[in-house]
Amino acid sequence: MTFLSPDNLRLSNSLAVSFLALFFLASAIVRMFIFSYVGKSHWIGGMENGYFSKEHGNFTNKLAKMFMKLCERYATRSNVRGYTYNDEMRGQAILQLTQIVLQFDEFKSNNPFAYYTAAVTNSFVRVINIEKKNQNIRDDILEMNNFNPSYTRQSNHEWQQAVERHKKKD
Repeated sequence: MTFLSPDNLRLSNSLAVSFLALFFLASAIVRMFIFSYVGKSHWIGGMENGYFSKEHGNFTNKLAKMFMKLCERYATRSNVRGYTYNDEMRGQAILQLTQIVLQFDEFKSNNPFAYYTAAVTNSFVRVINIEKKNQNIRDDILEMNNFNPSYTRQSNHEWQQAVERHKKKD
């Protein structure tokens, strides 16, 4: 008797089908007894007479206006308002907020304002770092072609030379 005979294949196929059916039945039974908890933001009413609301998980126009106001207000802070790419930072922050708007977990924190403000801060810092990297690349290209780099690069170079001169005097 070989393992690849037609009788053994039929037997192994029926065993595999039986095993799969048993697995799905067992997983369905386990799912029946696991209680899922609905977030406070999606539940309306009390525990006995309440229900799950689909509308509470949506991104509303009012919330969008609040996010735009948050980004606009953050862009006027003293440490970011002088950048020439302030509009780009605001746009990136609004885009980031629209991506994470429904990811706030009310079980971890009860302060969504801090969560969204941290996202705006990180978005502004990310744009500043990207622009700084782009400026360094542009300045390197200008220096390689014997042109003057940006004022920031020139003043940093002058500052480093002054520090070196001061160290030589001491």
